[in-house]
Formats: sequence, structure tokens, C-alpha cells
Amino acid sequence: MIRFCTKLVIVAVLTATFSVSHTSVARAQPFEMVEKGLVSHKYWVNFADFSSDGKHVLTASAFGLQAKIWGQDDNGIWTEEATISHDEMISSAVISPDGRHVVTASQDKTAKIWCHAASGNWMEKATVNHNEKISSAVFSPDGQYIVTTSDDYTAKIWGMDESANWSEKGVISYDECVHKAQFSPNNEYVVTSDDVGKVKICAKDEDGKWVEKITVNHEDIVDSIKISPDSRYVVTTDMGDDAPVKILSQDNSGNWSEKTSNIFGTYGYSQIEFSSDMLYVLTVSEEEVKVWEQDDNGAWTEKGCIAQSSEITSVMFSFDSRHVLLIIKGSEHRVQFFGRDDVGTWEAKGSISHREEINTAIFSRDSQRVVTASQDNTAKILGQDDSGSWAEIFSISHEDSVHSASFSQDSKRVVTSGEDNTTKICGKDDRDQWAEQASVSHSGVGAAMFSPDNKHVLTTDGSNYTAQIWMLIIKKSPSIHSVQKKSGVCTII
Repeated sequence: MIRFCTKLVIVAVLTATFSVSHTSVARAQPFEMVEKGLVSHKYWVNFADFSSDGKHVLTASAFGLQAKIWGQDDNGIWTEEATISHDEMISSAVISPDGRHVVTASQDKTAKIWCHAASGNWMEKATVNHNEKISSAVFSPDGQYIVTTSDDYTAKIWGMDESANWSEKGVISYDECVHKAQFSPNNEYVVTSDDVGKVKICAKDEDGKWVEKITVNHEDIVDSIKISPDSRYVVTTDMGDDAPVKILSQDNSGNWSEKTSNIFGTYGYSQIEFSSDMLYVLTVSEEEVKVWEQDDNGAWTEKGCIAQSSEITSVMFSFDSRHVLLIIKGSEHRVQFFGRDDVGTWEAKGSISHREEINTAIFSRDSQRVVTASQDNTAKILGQDDSGSWAEIFSISHEDSVHSASFSQDSKRVVTSGEDNTTKICGKDDRDQWAEQASVSHSGVGAAMFSPDNKHVLTTDGSNYTAQIWMLIIKKSPSIHSVQKKSGVCTII
């Protein structure tokens, strides 16, 4: 999801596939960009997201008091299909995982739920209420439930019946405003927190009622809620400096308990990351990163300390759980890699440096590449050499800091956005070499992301209160085309 933007650009991508190369200069396979629609709001666009099938886009303007749903007609033109209006500022706007429902939350004390009917039309299914402004609304992974949080000291759970009608299923009460909520991956429970550090886990009982299972207290405001892929662990962090992480564990009977010292060794971590296969955990303390392995009985044992540094800002597993990256700040501005061999041994696998601070670094979905974005005006695409070490294979240059970089869902392209008001798409050309394939320039460029079907790109534009939808059409010319829109005319440079 893209948030806090002003203008949305959606780019449809029509290209050939490509693979890894260690060439950093290449002939581009360029595109012509053709406008396919105009998304208009009365104020800045603060939320924008694709549906899971890539067929719809949800945009919302917090101060414009409206959310809009857009879809493609038979000619590929994007048009407005529904408008959701509120009386006060919109706090959140979300599409359900199956792409068939939308929920918006507002400071007007309501959340509105819309459904994509079998007829192809969007229709309002329910307006749900709190006694004070609603700060968020999120779907469960199966799309059957919604949890809303509010300044009325409650979180409410709403459920959908067989007729797609929504009704209240549970109320979670606090003594302060509730601003965070998250469902577990298995849809069985919801985690909520208030503004003073209290965390609650609620789950369905045998009668289908949502009941409180455990409450824990932080000494400061809860900063994040993280749930393990197997839904057995909940990790919460607060904004304090003294042992800000709490680990909650569920046993085979569904009972919850707080783990303070016997699950991952010494307590007091600033970050905990689970691998997607639940075989490993990374713990980040003040000066070191450790890897822990889970055995067949569910017990965790330390595999070793893989890094020692007081300047680690982020750690991440690859999607296949075989690689780890660490972003290291300070004078180094470095990404450090570690890899796991077939017997489970972790070892260093190279590092990549930037001249200035690294804003982000992420793995591709196939775990074969990494892209970094830095304040040194570059993004770097990284891959593994024959020895398994990570190395730079292509550099993307901007004229100012690069604040976002991400892969397409098929891992074949990269999109970057920079403070130079430019978004760039890079991929492989017809000679199997990395190259810049397209660029878009517009004021106030924010984050950029690919659609789930890899056919479109969302970017943000601060020049006005509209969103534009473009299609990329492959050209034969080997030159790089930068497309700018002025007064409704596309100029190819």
C-alpha cells in the first residue's frame, strides 16, 4: 500500500522476461507511455492500493473525505466505479485479501464496508459505528472479519455471514484509546493495543464468541505488533529503551503465556524476525545478532552469533529462509549478508556499501536478488556470484536521494523513486542485460509499487489532487525514453 501521497500514477507494463546478469551498463528496451485514465480527488491522495488480482485500485483522500474504487473496462481504460464518502477525515482505506470488499474508517465515527457484487457493481453493505473517531480498520486474512479501533476505548470485531451481511461479533475494551490491531495468519485470533502500552489477544471460543485470552503491559507506547507465520508467537515492541520486546507464546491447547527469558536466551531484544518456514529466528540485541533454530519438539536453540555491531538498523530473512541481510548505519552505510548451507550452518556472504545512508533494502520474491535505495542518489541491484557471495550487478542513478525501491511480484523488474521527482523501471533487455526501461517525471514523487499481476505500477505525484494511469508499450528503438505529461500531451524525449 502507498500512503501519504498526492497523485497516483499507474503504469501498465508489457515486456519480455529476463534473468540475472553482472553487467552494469546496457542497452535499454524502452517503452512509450500512453495515458489510460485520470483518477481525480478533491485533496491529497493519502491511500492507494491494488486489489489482489490487479483489476481494481482503491484510492482515498483523507482530507478530501472520499475513497474511490477504480477498474478497467474492456478497452483497458481505468474508470471510477464507486465513491465512498465520509463527513470527516478518513483514517484508513483497505481492500480485502480476496479483492471483493473494501473498508474505510473515518473520524466521523463510522467505518463503511463495500462489496463487489456478482453483477460487477460495487455496493455498500454496511456502515458500522463507534462512539468516537475510528483510527483504523483491517481485514482478517480470509476476509471474513474486520477489526476496527477507536478513541472510544474499544476495538470491535465485525463478521460476514453467508449472505455477505456484516454484524458486530465482539468488543475488546480498554481504558485508553485503541490504535493498533492485527489478525493472526490463521484467522484464529486478533492482537490489539492501546495508547499506554497494554496489549490484548482475543480469540473465538467454542461458541464462536470472541473472548480475551491474555493481557500484557508495556511501560511505553507499543510501536509494533509482529505475529509469527505459524501464528504461535506474538512479538510486541514499545518505544522505550529498556527491554522493549515482549514475546507471547501459544501452547498446543491454545493457552497463551508471556516468555521473558527461556525462549530465546537473554531477554532484551530490539527486534525479532521469524523465517517464513518457522525453522529460524533472528534476535537483535544492543550489540549482536543471533540465529536460533527450532527443533522437532518446538524448542529453540542458539545456532550462533552472526554479527556484532551497535549500528544495525534492520534485519530481514529472504522469502526462502536461506539468506539474511543486515542494514548497518553509521559511517559504513553497508548491507551485510549471511547464508545458510544444506546442513544449517550460517556464514558471511559478502557486503555492499553506499556512500550515504541506506533508506531500504529488500529481497525479491524468488530470493535471488536484493535492491537497495540510498541517500547517495543510487539504488543497487545485488545478486550472488558463483561462490554464493552477494555482489552488485547493476546501479540505478537518480539526481537526488532514492527513497523507495521494490521488485515486481515475479522478481523480474525493479521500480525506484527519488527526491529528483523521477520514478524509474529497470529490467533485462533483449541481450539479457540490466537496463533502464522507462522513467516518469512528475513533482512530489513518493513511493512506487508493482501490482500483484506485474502489469502496472503505482506512483505518487505531489503536483495536484489527481492520479494518472499509463500503459507502457514496448518500442524497437534502443534509446531510453523519459515521458512527461504537459497539458494533456505526452512528450517522448
